[in-house]
Amino acid sequence: MTYDPSSTPTICFVGLANLPVLAPEFGQLGSGGAELQQTLLAKALAAKGYDVSMVVADHGQPDGAVWDGVKT
Repeated sequence: MTYDPSSTPTICFVGLANLPVLAPEFGQLGSGGAELQQTLLAKALAAKGYDVSMVVADHGQPDGAVWDGVKT
């Protein structure tokens, strides 16, 4: 496989406890500093046009739900 500089990089974060920071409707579940930092970085990269996804724990959210450009 060769690198294509014209393609948009795809980034995936693994943060099982990140959903309460990413999705306001799950905020009552609580989270810590690392979750906040990963989520802020994910949102910033998505805002810059990167294809960003995040692996999170299942709290009843729909598969493939997107918040602020970050797909779960």
